[in-house]
Order: sequence, then structure tokens, then C-alpha cells
Amino acid sequence: MDRIGKANTYKHIDGYGYTAIKYHDTDVVRYKKDMGREEVILNSGDWRTVTTKNRMNQVSNEFSLGYRVFQLDSEWFVQTGRGTYTFHDNMVLTNGDLTGGGNQ
Repeated sequence: MDRIGKANTYKHIDGYGYTAIKYHDTDVVRYKKDMGREEVILNSGDWRTVTTKNRMNQVSNEFSLGYRVFQLDSEWFVQTGRGTYTFHDNMVLTNGDLTGGGNQ
């Protein structure tokens, strides 16, 4: 695993060929870009903290993944160029569309 950015954050390739960003013991972002198809999987590991959200956003910015995680009151959301979605662990975004693990 390669350490990136802040403490306790590492980049590795998982067993499915996704680039994964691990924060502590959780792969908070997994992504794969392949022939015009981009798939992103977001997972807080039930740690809905400011730091977890910041790590997710840092990954999006650093690797040009096109999403932003934000919070209104106590609820998390994910915004892409295609829409805004309620955050759920293991939600899947494909080319900016919610395709699994969450709702609109």
C-alpha cells in the first residue's frame, strides 16, 4: 500500500482491480476507470465524521472523480454533475449516475 496525503490514508489495488483509498481500516473510496466507464464506490464504514467526508472529497479532487460529499444538518449527500443523492454506504456511481446502494 502507498501512503497518500494525510495520516492513516493509503492507496492500493483491491482484489477486483479497483483503486482503493483506505482510511484507517475502511476502503472509503474504490474506483475504476475503464474505456469511458467510471465506477466509484463510497463507504464510510459507519464513521460519518468530518474527516471521513474530507478524505472522500480529497480523493475525488486528486483523481478527478467528479463527486462531492456534503452534509445538511446530520444527513450526508453526494453531488455529481448528474444529480444529488442521499449518501449510503457502498453506494455505486457510474459515470456520475447512482447505479447501486443508495436512493435519489
